[in-house]
Amino acid sequence: MSKLILQMLLIIGVLLISGCTQERETIPTIQTDQKNGNQTPTKQDDSGITTPVYGETNPKQVWETFKDKYGLPGEMKAGGAGIKWNEERGIPIYIVGFKSSQYYGSPQEVATSFLQEHGNLMQLQNNSLFFVDVYASGEESTVIYEQRYEGIPVYGTKVQTLVTSDMYVRQLSADYFPNIKLVKSEEDDADASDFKVTISKFLINNSFKEGQELDDFVESREPEKFIYPLSENSDTKFYSILLYRLPGARLFLNANTAEIVNVEKL
Repeated sequence: MSKLILQMLLIIGVLLISGCTQERETIPTIQTDQKNGNQTPTKQDDSGITTPVYGETNPKQVWETFKDKYGLPGEMKAGGAGIKWNEERGIPIYIVGFKSSQYYGSPQEVATSFLQEHGNLMQLQNNSLFFVDVYASGEESTVIYEQRYEGIPVYGTKVQTLVTSDMYVRQLSADYFPNIKLVKSEEDDADASDFKVTISKFLINNSFKEGQELDDFVESREPEKFIYPLSENSDTKFYSILLYRLPGARLFLNANTAEIVNVEKL
């Protein structure tokens, strides 16, 4: 009898050990950078946010539903709750003073769920928002996304949500372009030498001396590719550009023609 009991205990022990050593599903977690308090997931999904369309698509009508659901007033007053619109783009710039439905998961997952549910209010396009970072401050986290067009970052764009420790969203700010159409260039034959010539001329016109030092400097510049929104007489045009970071300036060159689209002085 005692031998049978001993065999049964051995079998139970083997089963318990086997269950504990099985590989578990990897779940994205948040790690805190102790030096600066930043948080970043250890595992990220590099695909954009999928934003299905629910019912009404006119942002002003969607806002009425959002406002009623969360008990918000209309236009935002100084220091108060409500919404501030970007009338040119037809989307909100800020929504403050509300408490969303409760979601579940990390701050990034909570923010993503909120944006998926309320994508119509922002006129979000599928796979146009990509996670950038999350910053923790006390009991709240700011989750940041950037806009991309066909996989290319749209310069200067940012969508932020403020997520509470109990997994609610209570604030949204957005610099986002809902309808992007690139300016098509008639010429499409610029090569690397054309960009070097444009950069050299710009630097010479800004007190950079000609010579080997200039040539070496231009040769060393590595551009970054962006979609660049340029406002012209209340109309925003979008260019595919290469950004060159130069001494005292950011130089935006048309990626197709090597012409200067804009200069930002530093």
